[in-house]
Amino acid sequence: MVNKKWYKRNRWVLGREELSTHDLYGAGDLSFFMDANLHEPLYVVRPEGEKAFNSRGVKIKALSFLVFSIVVFVLSYVYLEFNSLRNEDGIYNFVIFTPIFISLFFLLFYVLWWTSEYTKVTFVLCRVYEFFLCGSIAWSLACWAHDNDFVVPISASVVSAAVICILCSGFIMSRVNSRIQGFARVLVLTMIPVVLINLLVQGNRALGILSGLIVTVFAVASFFADLKAIEYFSSLNKLHNRYEWAAAFSLVLDIIFCIAGLLKSTNDNNE
Repeated sequence: MVNKKWYKRNRWVLGREELSTHDLYGAGDLSFFMDANLHEPLYVVRPEGEKAFNSRGVKIKALSFLVFSIVVFVLSYVYLEFNSLRNEDGIYNFVIFTPIFISLFFLLFYVLWWTSEYTKVTFVLCRVYEFFLCGSIAWSLACWAHDNDFVVPISASVVSAAVICILCSGFIMSRVNSRIQGFARVLVLTMIPVVLINLLVQGNRALGILSGLIVTVFAVASFFADLKAIEYFSSLNKLHNRYEWAAAFSLVLDIIFCIAGLLKSTNDNNE
């Protein structure tokens, strides 16, 4: 239940119609990431010319995240190629993982606070965090790519396939079975215990490959579930377009998890 202080702090929502994901789509049909990023209640556009949620806007924002990540990856890779940092193991590992740890720390603020606020400050903080997370992942992948030849082809293949699917989402989603949303949610329940067991039982190649493949399948199912939800929200033509950022970031998270799952299974297979 939203209190009066929240409304006083978030004047942007005053006078707007409130909806829940159950009213629009059904929260049980949303992917794990989309459900986490779209905090209830959701707000619709006002009649005086505000822009409604549109799949084209989501595509532009998702591609912006991906282009930014690619630029950071290329610059990081070139920087590391001509830098002696890789020869110092302790410092190198610190530099690789520090941005990821910072991203995970601020993830709590992002999920529990920033995404549920409608102020200009929290809007900027959300966008800064989203781009920072994309840059952190790109930096870590660039570091890892120097020592593992399979990182670049896997990452490039996943991103290329994702871009094609995003651009052709209308055509693809008209042919995707609606049960994929429920399938993605089932995979979440399967993925968590398998990944935790793999963390506890180090050195088990088969379990490592299995956990990586489960994460990959979950990410792919979640990706298509998000695309379908985006097309549906766009067809309503009443949800405010500020939610395009949350939808676009959900797609990016799907792509990140897909790459992570494939790298995990491939890395265990090569060791």
